[in-house]
Amino acid sequence: MSMRWTGDEIARCLADHERVAARSVLTYGNDRDAGELLNRHLRVDGPDYPADEPAWWADHALHEVVVKRPGGWHNVDDPLPDGDLSVLTRALDYDHWDVTRSGAYARFLRGGQAVLEPWFTVRNYRRPMSNGMPMLITTPFLNPLFILVRLRLLRGLQRQDILPALREVRHLARLTYSIETLYSTICARSILGLERRAWEVAVERGLPGATEWEPASSEELQAMRRSGFSMAMVVSGLAGCTAAERLLASPGPLHGLCGGIDEATWFLAFQAHFLGERSLQGGRWGSRATLEAFLARTDGRCSLVRPLLASKGLSGAVMESQSLARLPPKDRLLYRLYRLPLLRRAQTPRLLAHITQHHNQYRREAVGQA
Repeated sequence: MSMRWTGDEIARCLADHERVAARSVLTYGNDRDAGELLNRHLRVDGPDYPADEPAWWADHALHEVVVKRPGGWHNVDDPLPDGDLSVLTRALDYDHWDVTRSGAYARFLRGGQAVLEPWFTVRNYRRPMSNGMPMLITTPFLNPLFILVRLRLLRGLQRQDILPALREVRHLARLTYSIETLYSTICARSILGLERRAWEVAVERGLPGATEWEPASSEELQAMRRSGFSMAMVVSGLAGCTAAERLLASPGPLHGLCGGIDEATWFLAFQAHFLGERSLQGGRWGSRATLEAFLARTDGRCSLVRPLLASKGLSGAVMESQSLARLPPKDRLLYRLYRLPLLRRAQTPRLLAHITQHHNQYRREAVGQA
């Protein structure tokens, strides 16, 4: 089946972006960086880069206490841990979140090698995909934010003071979205989903001020999921020229654009490695020109991707300069195998299968899988 989107799929995608843009729930600024407040509490996956100051709410043991509560996480009848959650109140003073300037991720980027070393140096943990191909992508580990959010919302419900909790959680969603990766885009949308569930409980219980709040609707959340995931296909050029042209011509903001650019960049970097630089000229595979056209539309945002492209480009951006000494023995063998052209090219169908399966939400919706 062709990866090129049909007219109906393009129309659904445009409608989703328009729906999300109508309220601009996740709009963020560029003046005050929340990294100075939040980065110290985040770790990078793996044993080498723990958080500078691990937060009590980042303890994985709380997952059982908070998430797996009888009756669901939003059950307000059971007691809660009594810890300091004021970090969310203080976060209201900031308008975006840069994860690269301090904390464990900044240490990871320095890591004894230049920050702008090619892709596998910058993104360095092993994530098996559903089709069995290992990818190396590293970002700060954001999952503890879901514990923090649930605790704050539960405290607001228990104390019947839900509006401050909803405001703080909404703002954290904006900050998370401003990290500008696909992972952070997904996390921001999930935080809004938790906000909505707590609001529904507050309305059911008749809590003061609950009806004054307007959460993201279920339709908005679904539109965020579909459009956020699918931007990688559009930005890489895999959805076809018509899809890219229609979205580039769209006057409103595109939800998940920087996350799509970030995801498309590593996909195209792999493509250049497997198929050569000429494959980026368009046609059957992803297109460097399409990526750059979308990047030009971002008004200087997408700060994680821009330095890499400016310094190294996509050619040779995968594997060649990765220090073998930093890789486990099995990955060293994998690395050496991937240096053989025939074996590299054999991975291309897996790459295409991955990005099609996980990023074309409109095709999945058409066959009843969304």
